[in-house]
Amino acid sequence: MQFSKLCVSSALIAMLSSCGGGSDSPSQVVLLDSFQISSYDFVKSDSDLSSIEIKAQYDSAVEGVVNKTIYDGPLFGGSSLSPINVIANPNSSYTVDMSLIDSNSQMVLASDTIIASDAAKKLVFAFGDTSKNLYQFSAENAPEKDYTTEKVPVYVVNARDMEQVESYNILVDGSLEADNVPVRKLSSKLLLSPSQQSIMLSLTRNGIELDRCELGTDSDGDGTTNWADTEWLVTFLPEGKCQLNNLDIFNQ
Repeated sequence: MQFSKLCVSSALIAMLSSCGGGSDSPSQVVLLDSFQISSYDFVKSDSDLSSIEIKAQYDSAVEGVVNKTIYDGPLFGGSSLSPINVIANPNSSYTVDMSLIDSNSQMVLASDTIIASDAAKKLVFAFGDTSKNLYQFSAENAPEKDYTTEKVPVYVVNARDMEQVESYNILVDGSLEADNVPVRKLSSKLLLSPSQQSIMLSLTRNGIELDRCELGTDSDGDGTTNWADTEWLVTFLPEGKCQLNNLDIFNQ
């Protein structure tokens, strides 16, 4: 059994604005829309330095086909927030082709296509283990902020082991809160206490504890996390670590 140590990662915040556009031809209207991608680097290498880049290819109203690096952070566990402006004909899907790139060789390690028209905010997770040559993308719609509860919304991602494929359960202070959660996917919403000073999250499978992570409501140690006022992502990582990210970055 491992006991995870909590570390906090801050995202790069970008000021974004939606805009609209069109063509002069009434029979071929072209729409411009913008959405946001929050990218996370959970590709483990033999050091704490990041070994990957994340690139996006899409159609831009101004520049045509764009190849844009949306993540090239220096450290494992880093994250960034990027605006993407895409164009499409009415009633069609906005698509963005994502590529996970090795920073040194520039080889494509994994790829995926995002359908942007179903949500304006996306979470893109890059998972991997360079020693095992295993890589995976996971793109998810970002959770909408919940204004109906006084509880603190928390989501969990299990990225402990790239070779694990079995689902797992999530316990909060020993009580089962979510079961059969897929690995490397966003869990359902957990509603935690806004005032409790310490909360224990545990991952189990077949009655065996896999890992645990203790959350403090002052997780960065200086009283600035605003635990009760935001939504959180807790990621279980290799080597007994877990990481806390603020999911309210889209609203800042």
